[in-house]
Amino acid sequence: MQIVEKPWGHEKIWANTDRYVGKLLVINPGHKLSKQYHEVKDETIYVLEGQLSLEIGDEEPDISILEPGEAYHVEPLTIHRFVATDKGCTLLEVSTPELEDVVRLEDDYGREADDEAPGAKKRRKKKVKTWSRAAQIWLLEQMVNKVEPYSPKGLAQRMRLHFPSDLNCFTAVQIQAKARYFARRSNGRLLIPKRDVDRADIAAIIKEMKSKK
Repeated sequence: MQIVEKPWGHEKIWANTDRYVGKLLVINPGHKLSKQYHEVKDETIYVLEGQLSLEIGDEEPDISILEPGEAYHVEPLTIHRFVATDKGCTLLEVSTPELEDVVRLEDDYGREADDEAPGAKKRRKKKVKTWSRAAQIWLLEQMVNKVEPYSPKGLAQRMRLHFPSDLNCFTAVQIQAKARYFARRSNGRLLIPKRDVDRADIAAIIKEMKSKK
């Protein structure tokens, strides 16, 4: 097991293979990681202890408070930041193996984008596509009218058809993050799209409803 000291706390790399990496991140109370994104790296975090303030997005990020037992999937090119509340936070992270794939956009400790891993090559920051005004208005219309299919995956597929030049913006995770932001700004007047469910899930729900009659 490798322990790596960080200005915000430390991390323990408990698995490091050519297919996946497992980490334990211990974030000190009130500290935060850099605002960053990954070009290739795909990761999922799980809160073990404390409380995490998760920021998704750049200028006006969507902020969610994750408690122990809650998880979040961070897809490539998703701008994100992990912030520990005054309770501190311990995270379990499982990801693809690209440890050097970190592009920092903002950092409280003065670190550069190429400082994350030993031997990482300095590279030019990639411009992340952001939502156009037209795309934001389109999503707002779906939330107001609740046009089917009203789910993150369904909306993402339809948005790719409407805005083919902005394909990288429209994943189910980013749809949910943007919808949460709109819902928060609307003071509850707009609804967040429901989580996607498959046929097996729907069948189980129907069976449960029938059993309660």
